[in-house]
Amino acid sequence: MADHECVQCKKSEDETSLHKCPICFKYFCGEHAYLMSGRTFCSQPCAEFFFFSETDE
Repeated sequence: MADHECVQCKKSEDETSLHKCPICFKYFCGEHAYLMSGRTFCSQPCAEFFFFSETDE
């Protein structure tokens, strides 16, 4: 099983609690989480994509 690490600080699951970005699926720690409207993402671009991207219907 591959160990996961924070995309920003490279801390592993053994060192801190990690979360998975719902957009790009990268892992990030709470210290480097980007919060928007009560949701957490790995970065501002992922947060903006989640809330403001236009989908083709």
